[in-house]
Amino acid sequence: MNPNLKVHTLNVKSFRGINHEISLQLGDITIIKGENGTGKSSFVNAIEYLFSNDLAFLKNKTINTNRAAFNWLAEKDDAKIELKFKKKKYVKFENSKRENSTIFNDILKNTYIRNASFILNRKKLLNFIDGTQGDRYKAVMELCGIDKIDKIQSTISASKSTIKRDLDKISEMYENKLTNLSSILTDKHNLSLDECISELNKRLKDNGKDTIEKETDISGFINSLDLSDTTIILSKINDFKRIHDQLDISQLKIKLDNTLNEYEELASDNLKSYHSLLETLQNSFDYIELTNSDICPVCENTINPSEILPEISKKIEDMNENNSKFDNWKCNINQLIFDVESEIDKCKNLNMILDDLNKFTSNAFFKFNFDILINFKDDLNNFLDFKKVPSDFNEFKFDSLNDEITSIKDNLFEYESSQNLDDLSEIYNMLFTIKDLKELEARIFKLTEQFNVVSKTFEIFIKTKEDFIKNMISEIRDDIKNYYEFIHGNDLITAPDIKLTGPKLIDVYLNSFGDLVDSRSFASEGHLDTLGICIFLAFNKKFNEIPFIVFDDVLTTVDLPHKERIGRLIVDQLVDYQFLITTHSSLWAEQLKRLCIDSKRNHIIHELIDWTLEEGPITSKQLDSEDKIEKYLSNNHRDFEAAGNTARRYLEYTLTQICIANNVKVPINDKYDVGTLFDEAKNYTLRIVQGTSLEPYYAHIWGEINKTRYIANILSHYNKESSQLPKNDVKKFCEDVINLNHAYKCDCGKSFLKLDSKSNKLICSNEKCRDAVDMNSFSEIDFGYSEGKVEL
Repeated sequence: MNPNLKVHTLNVKSFRGINHEISLQLGDITIIKGENGTGKSSFVNAIEYLFSNDLAFLKNKTINTNRAAFNWLAEKDDAKIELKFKKKKYVKFENSKRENSTIFNDILKNTYIRNASFILNRKKLLNFIDGTQGDRYKAVMELCGIDKIDKIQSTISASKSTIKRDLDKISEMYENKLTNLSSILTDKHNLSLDECISELNKRLKDNGKDTIEKETDISGFINSLDLSDTTIILSKINDFKRIHDQLDISQLKIKLDNTLNEYEELASDNLKSYHSLLETLQNSFDYIELTNSDICPVCENTINPSEILPEISKKIEDMNENNSKFDNWKCNINQLIFDVESEIDKCKNLNMILDDLNKFTSNAFFKFNFDILINFKDDLNNFLDFKKVPSDFNEFKFDSLNDEITSIKDNLFEYESSQNLDDLSEIYNMLFTIKDLKELEARIFKLTEQFNVVSKTFEIFIKTKEDFIKNMISEIRDDIKNYYEFIHGNDLITAPDIKLTGPKLIDVYLNSFGDLVDSRSFASEGHLDTLGICIFLAFNKKFNEIPFIVFDDVLTTVDLPHKERIGRLIVDQLVDYQFLITTHSSLWAEQLKRLCIDSKRNHIIHELIDWTLEEGPITSKQLDSEDKIEKYLSNNHRDFEAAGNTARRYLEYTLTQICIANNVKVPINDKYDVGTLFDEAKNYTLRIVQGTSLEPYYAHIWGEINKTRYIANILSHYNKESSQLPKNDVKKFCEDVINLNHAYKCDCGKSFLKLDSKSNKLICSNEKCRDAVDMNSFSEIDFGYSEGKVEL
């Protein structure tokens, strides 16, 4: 292990479940133990965020990492995460910034480190062993920090698909244009472009034009032929024909005759006077109503407005009822005026076309005069106002205008035919089609080259990536096998293997009764979990540049014997690595501790026994402070329930440390509590001190705490009785717990005493403390176990 990269301290503040700053000392093997909800994973999350700037378990969720990562009672700027290494080296996050010693500059560029892949949790473990082939592949890629290679592969693949799509689209356009051109030139539909050009050259030659050679620039050739005017002339002639076909001048005479006949039926004189009278009545009504005048505006006689207005209104109403024929006649006249205006507009457009044509044909075509239509429209408007009579329309003859326009159209036909405009225009359009086809050919050629290059690059990339992964798997295969067989050497399911079995597919096998089978086929959940751990450790050996590995409560399904083997692998075989291990199992923590002691590996255990929003994780060391109990019982607080709960946790801690210091064999149970440990610790102690001068002292201490231990049971269940406990009983319980702690605490103040039956001495469990006292050297005065010993 590189001594400069050995971590000795983890400091965390205002992150996840940690509020106030907590500093954890780290050894070769560091164990953080505690029940679920005590904050163990907050320390692991902090390390992950320090290196990856993210928390994997929050990804792909509708959660704001920048808020969820930090303590609820703090802000991001309050957070601090720091790993301290030997020789003042460090990596830290503080004031929303990351800093590190220069030795880590290159190391932190390693994607394995940057992804915090040295941390193993239950989710990662399941991805290794319980996912599909694709899930395993993805997990391995992420673990190795080379998942970006797949992103590059996806980018190349997407580029290849895009080029292929564009190539197919343009090729389809090319084929459609070529087919259309073939059908125009011949009765065939499958001519090549060269064959189409050959056919077009024949038509060019027939029209006295130059032909297209193999190296001819089509754009320049089109400009040299100067057929653009021909196309414009043909277009204008076609426009003239279209508008001419829409002319309806001959129908104007018929519509006029119908209108005149209708007028005769209405008796024009009566109609005019009737209309005039109606108009006079309406004007008179409006005037009287507006001015309230008592003088009639027509006869100038005196009138009563209130009487005359209803009479005029009634007369107007009656006359309007008889005026429907007049309204119908007006409507027909207006429609005829509209039709005439439409014909005038058409004539204007025809003359504009003739103007345009004359620009290209040396004034070959004369415009026509359509004043007759303009005059006709004016007379119709006068007729509507009774300023014209039917006889005034006898002079309008429209046939001559119609014939003149038709004659112009015939002349245009003759000109078109004589100049061969249709053929030349079609040639002109086909030349542009050939120009498009040439350009499409060039694009197809370029895209084909690009597609071939990308395809070859993709093929080489896939081959190189597969070779890299196969080589990588080959390099770690032996380590996986060795680790697994170290753990399962005597089992029937052994010899794991890992293989790349397809693009982005990884299979994991185990030798089951002589056959290589899918690891999920016959192996137990415990076997699969240990296999995942072995894969993880092998990848760490290859990629982890910081010899620091984190196990976050991953051994939940592994039985005690195999946990023992995993512990031996960690402690005895992987001596170049530091391990931080979180667990809720006190047995697993105790196993690791004993293995470390046996192998003389430096180890530190941090026990978390509770968590609160204000304090965060509460460690056993924090509760060693008897000042808390004193504070709760003081006159300023008088919080007996809080004092009792604190004493209960303190009792659990004290009993655990007594058992650990004396190697008391407790029943197998993942949770040490008062009920589990009390009798075992008491019986062991009284058996060891039996017959010594310590016997009465310890008998008294255990006898007193036995009387009040019922309070611990009540306080641990959050029932109604907890708030009704007698205050003096709670106080006595607190005194008894502290007395028990003092009875087993070495004078060094750091460690618990071991009652050594062989030497008959009290020995400090801290190897650095050399104090040892003979069990028979005590008198009653030494004990001082009167009830006044602990004053609260």
